[in-house]
Amino acid sequence: MDNTKLFSTRGASYEHARPGYPDALIDYLYGELGFSEANAIADVGSGTGKFSQQLLERGSRVFCVEPNDEMRAIAEKKLSRYEGFISVNGTSSDTGIHEKVDAITAAQAFHWFERNEFHRECRRLLVPGGKVCLIWNLRVPDSDITVACREVFHKYCPRFIDFNIGMKEDAPEVFEFFGGRDHCDKTVFENVLSFDEELFVERYLSSSYSLRDSDSCYEECIQSVRDIFARFSIDGLVEVPNQSICYSGQV
Repeated sequence: MDNTKLFSTRGASYEHARPGYPDALIDYLYGELGFSEANAIADVGSGTGKFSQQLLERGSRVFCVEPNDEMRAIAEKKLSRYEGFISVNGTSSDTGIHEKVDAITAAQAFHWFERNEFHRECRRLLVPGGKVCLIWNLRVPDSDITVACREVFHKYCPRFIDFNIGMKEDAPEVFEFFGGRDHCDKTVFENVLSFDEELFVERYLSSSYSLRDSDSCYEECIQSVRDIFARFSIDGLVEVPNQSICYSGQV
């Protein structure tokens, strides 16, 4: 399957239900890693612009590179008010950017890339000393609510393998991309997620493995997701343990 099409028809759910990233992570980028409002940043695989928006709010000029038309259109509608926003119909292998950038970010996206080609594109685009930041929101895999969801999705969703399968924490592919574990820094930030019932269901529907309403067992799966919410909710909300992880380094 063409990875650029995986989230077609899921863009609205992705924008509504996917989490953002903690302020502490953004502070880390603009403090410890030296990002600034004077920077040009390429956010590759930018989707609906969730991470891009947090960079734009700091005043940086951001090339939002996204190949999926639906998701890119959502980002354009949402982010056009920012002076530094530049929408690019490009891929990790061919971003379509024709100038140097100070940093490259990929939030919740690197696992969809052709890594060798992305590595070459990073080397082409980055100024000397520029860094690449690979970022994920990752569920805590052994939390009770994650275990319950895993059981339901294994039962109903043929494309489901496991949570965080796109990139497990400390996956060797990440370290290989940077040239070894000693060539990148890893920083972890707590980012506990809170959902009401409808948002909890929509978070499932935003996933690449989710069933579509035309699929058999769709209604049974949705009801099972609602049952999990009822089991774990307190005062109308559930909390899902989650961490935001940033790997950064030069390539």
